[in-house]
Amino acid sequence: MGIIITGGHEAHENYEYINVPKKELVSSLIAIFQMGKIAIPKDLPDAKTLIEEMLSFNMRINKRTGNESYEAFKANEHDDTVMAMALGVWYAEREKPNLNREPYTEVKPIFGKGGYW
Repeated sequence: MGIIITGGHEAHENYEYINVPKKELVSSLIAIFQMGKIAIPKDLPDAKTLIEEMLSFNMRINKRTGNESYEAFKANEHDDTVMAMALGVWYAEREKPNLNREPYTEVKPIFGKGGYW
């Protein structure tokens, strides 16, 4: 089943794909970090890229419409790895996998407390 990232306000699905608002994906990612359910191992390939993208990722509010947008702060920056992680987190939370199994490796947060990332 495919996932389409939208600017809507709630997820819905049909037999071919799921429409998911970007806001919902990002909110899931923020929540999972705040709850301490996920961390980025320092030896993860491209961890540096992911962290840099997360640190430059922002929410903007259009003053005219009040609509929110989520994206990299500068035009020349990317958010591909952030959104890939957000998709995975959103889907995993939606499907509620068994997260109580014994981890195969110890993972410790690399971000300080108080920030989203």
